[in-house]
Amino acid sequence: MAGGGHRAQPDHHPADWPEELARTAGSLFPGGPAPVGRAALAGAIARELLALCPAFDCLDEYRSRCFVPGHWVTVCTAAETYAARAIAIDDNGALLVEREGGRRAALQHGEVSIRPTKTE
Repeated sequence: MAGGGHRAQPDHHPADWPEELARTAGSLFPGGPAPVGRAALAGAIARELLALCPAFDCLDEYRSRCFVPGHWVTVCTAAETYAARAIAIDDNGALLVEREGGRRAALQHGEVSIRPTKTE
């Protein structure tokens, strides 16, 4: 899985970021505001990524290189944050996870972090 986030507000600088974000994030434009808008930047990134694998025929290679399955992860969605075990990458490229209670989900978007997680 690949992920990225961006903050596009011109008045936010890395020095103002929360500590947990500052430890892992960087700035594409540290000297000032971005010279392009959010939509243009997101579109350009998407075009470049899609050009790497236009027919989505790289799924087997992606699975072979992905180190997430087999690890406990922290899943962060808009509604909740929970611990789950990453199981596999499905045929649509989604990350299959199993929660502690046994319920499974296919994650197509959101944030997954591999961090020490208490799993009782």
